[in-house]
Amino acid sequence: MKQIYILRFIILVWGWTSIGVFSACSDEEKVGSGPEATVFELPVLFDTKATVSSAMQYAMYIFEQEENGPYLLKDSLILTEPTGRYTFDKGDLLQKNYRFLFTGTPAAGAEIFTLQTGNHSLAEGTEWKDVLLTCKKTTVSEYNYCTVKDMSGQDLLTQGMIKCKMERIVGKMVFDFFKAQDGVTPLQPVDIDSEEVLSVMDRIKSIEVVYTGFVSSLTFNDANELIPGKSIADDNTVTQFINVENTPEFKVTVPQEEIGLVGVENVKGAVRLTGGCFFPTSGNMAVRLTFTYYDTTPVCEKEEVHSEECFKQKTLVLNLKDQNNTQVLRIVADRMIRNKIGIHCNRIIDIPVNSGLNIDVEWNKDNGIN
Repeated sequence: MKQIYILRFIILVWGWTSIGVFSACSDEEKVGSGPEATVFELPVLFDTKATVSSAMQYAMYIFEQEENGPYLLKDSLILTEPTGRYTFDKGDLLQKNYRFLFTGTPAAGAEIFTLQTGNHSLAEGTEWKDVLLTCKKTTVSEYNYCTVKDMSGQDLLTQGMIKCKMERIVGKMVFDFFKAQDGVTPLQPVDIDSEEVLSVMDRIKSIEVVYTGFVSSLTFNDANELIPGKSIADDNTVTQFINVENTPEFKVTVPQEEIGLVGVENVKGAVRLTGGCFFPTSGNMAVRLTFTYYDTTPVCEKEEVHSEECFKQKTLVLNLKDQNNTQVLRIVADRMIRNKIGIHCNRIIDIPVNSGLNIDVEWNKDNGIN
């Protein structure tokens, strides 16, 4: 088995488009004669500007505060449609302050959950300091959002609306593999130069990606910002397994979008592998990629065209680690972490043992996704 520890690598991070606006407004109506209303009904509108792949489940958690006391959970509104209504007691609005926690997650199989410390269900009276967001799946999609909004009851009466911007709360890893130009820093992708090679993934049968050091819970600080929970490396490990489709000539065509393989930057033979989405981390993650491939020397005695059975299957292991503790492998919310892996050959399987890669860290927030 080839074991290659990549001590140097490139990570490129750029921003994702946020999900848009969650707003609420009240209709203007003439007030007739009679006693003053004791309730205040607030229409709620979820206005998501980002394109999502499936229906969303929305939630609004209402916390209220009396004088300078703690914010306590009063109620929640769960919706599978982007509109709804919530009724407040007008007397409460005149005396209390409110904190709203808004979340969004795919409706078909919720991926994030709002709980309290100890992973217990939220209950009326739960203190804000005990609220946490959890992920019960090992990896999630990019369609997970939340935001926090503080308003006084008087503001609700005066403005008759809630307007806030939903923030994506996960980060996404991708891995770009390409032939790199010799002696150039930062790495510059170049076309593969062999007519016999279709992509750097040729002869790859499968890819196993192991992530270590991710987190599964988020809490809030005094500024209502999300804080990553603790990560225990031995316990927080997840594996992504990908079967790659080869042609009869053991060449790998791209795109294979169903498994997350696409082309890169119009460079011949370059391949992007889409990795997992995770909660933000306070420390570094480690990533290990294991490639199983068909050896190039047939073991059969056939002289005609060879099949898969004619070749031994071998493995190549790439270890991405931040040896200098610069946190370049840290997951950041609403960012795509791009690992640029340049090789000085036409195929991954031709990487020599003990090879290294250059370091280049760049933050590019101009390229986004819907």
